[in-house]
Amino acid sequence: MIGGELTFRSTTEENTFFTGKYKTTTATVTPQIGFGLGGNWIAGGGVGFAYQSSKSGTGNNYTKQTANIYSAGLFVRHFHPFNDKMGIFGQLDAGAGFGKSEEKMVSGPNTITTERDVTNISAMLKPGFYFKATRRIILEAGFGGFSYTSTTNKPENGEKTTFSAFDFALLSTLNFGFQVIL
Repeated sequence: MIGGELTFRSTTEENTFFTGKYKTTTATVTPQIGFGLGGNWIAGGGVGFAYQSSKSGTGNNYTKQTANIYSAGLFVRHFHPFNDKMGIFGQLDAGAGFGKSEEKMVSGPNTITTERDVTNISAMLKPGFYFKATRRIILEAGFGGFSYTSTTNKPENGEKTTFSAFDFALLSTLNFGFQVIL
């Protein structure tokens, strides 16, 4: 099985008391290859690229952060067909990512820029729906899931920090993909 995922997420919060508007945008591309294990099970791996941008503040006082992360991971997937054309699946992913982020803090005419090395380790259990467009092409949609993420940031001149989180979401993340069965 050869395929991939495309994920896009954008959120905006309005908080005029503290920071004004806070906006985050994330986009990922993850090509994958998998091999059938029998009984509707597939195992495989993939590589990926993620871009994230966030901005908070108002006017000439804001903070903007961008990050580019390259990743690799493994997955195992189980299909549960409803009929010959469609069904649901569950997928367990585990992976690691490495990259750089840049943060710009602007206060009037002053700008402070900080670059960081970023390391990310994650695991996710996610549900999805699939549709067999042809005998060999599968279209799919994934939505949310349970996840664990640990991200370490190491600035050029400073101590590293680590942020870890467990997350459960069903409708805040939506991704679309396709698979080609060889």
